[in-house]
Amino acid sequence: MVKINSPAIKSSNSPPIDEVLSSRGRVKILKLLAEKGEINISAISKQVKLCLLYTSDAADELDGVDLG
Repeated sequence: MVKINSPAIKSSNSPPIDEVLSSRGRVKILKLLAEKGEINISAISKQVKLCLLYTSDAADELDGVDLG
């Protein structure tokens, strides 16, 4: 299951917010997670119409990003 952590975990190696939001795929994933809360990777992939590998990689990149 993937969920948005609240409060976000700050990590020194996390990408800057502008880099995260520069990808349409990552933005779609963030929107879906904001709506659903917690959802598994395959369901995310199907709902945002992205391949499973990209969705998994994007979720890993989003994990721990400070959105606040």
